[in-house]
This record gives sequence, structure tokens and C-alpha cells, in this order.
Amino acid sequence: MADIAVTNETATPLGLYDVDGSYRVAGALGGVVVVDPDTPSREIIDIYTSTGAASEVEASAPENTVAPVASGNVEVGDTVSVTAGTWTGVPTPVLTYQWQVSDGEGWEVIAGETASSLDLIADFVGEDVRCVVTGTNGAGADTANSNPLGPVTSGD
Repeated sequence: MADIAVTNETATPLGLYDVDGSYRVAGALGGVVVVDPDTPSREIIDIYTSTGAASEVEASAPENTVAPVASGNVEVGDTVSVTAGTWTGVPTPVLTYQWQVSDGEGWEVIAGETASSLDLIADFVGEDVRCVVTGTNGAGADTANSNPLGPVTSGD
């Protein structure tokens, strides 16, 4: 059976013990926690949902259904950006970004470039850039690559 995403429907933090003894807190109103659908957890979930304090749905790992799109002028001094694309998953995935650079031999991470935009610098001249978007939730993770942009020009 799939994991269960339990959403806190009250302003009081919702805590659930799982069969492995771990304690997970969904936090304040709207918080979500993912638990295994084993018998002890099932009984605890039933108690919370019967009092109206929580709702539940089947958890699902993130999946990218529409690829991220990078865009912008590729000249040193310009800024390129990426749209995240479309993601599914329960609970809603948290998206993170990682820009990469390539000289045609493969892709390398650009250290510290984890925003949805990237300022192009002279080090990138002649190379392509792209962004890897990762969606993560309590049920798993998925990654998707944007289209490459480049090669970056010096603007001279």
C-alpha cells in the first residue's frame, strides 16, 4: 500500500507516531506529514481524522510533467532564468534549482548557483548553461533538466 499524506486541519500542531517509533509533526494549519500505511499508523490516523483534526490522501512522489524552460539573452552581464515547469505529487513538491555549465563534454554543477536565475560571467564564454530542477516531498524526488542556452558570448 502507498504512503499516506496526512494534512493538519487545525491550528494545533499535528503529531503522528509511525510503526517504526518515529514521530512526525505536520506543524500548524495546512502542514503535511507522510507516514507508512501500516496498522499502528492507520489507527492513529483514524483517531485524528475522526475528530476533524486531519485529512488524508495517498502520497505520491513528485513527477515532472512539463519540462523546465530556460530563457534569456546569453551574453556576459545578462541574466538568464528558468521556469520550473509543471510538477505533480502529494504533498506538493518543494522545488530546488541547480545551474550547470557545459563545454560540450558533459555538464558540471556551478557551485552556489541555486536560484531560478543565473548571472552570466566571463567564465561561461563559449559554453552552454542549463538548470536542473528537483521536486522533493515525503514520498520521493524527481529531477528535470531545462533546455540548454548558449553558447555564452562575451558581448564584444
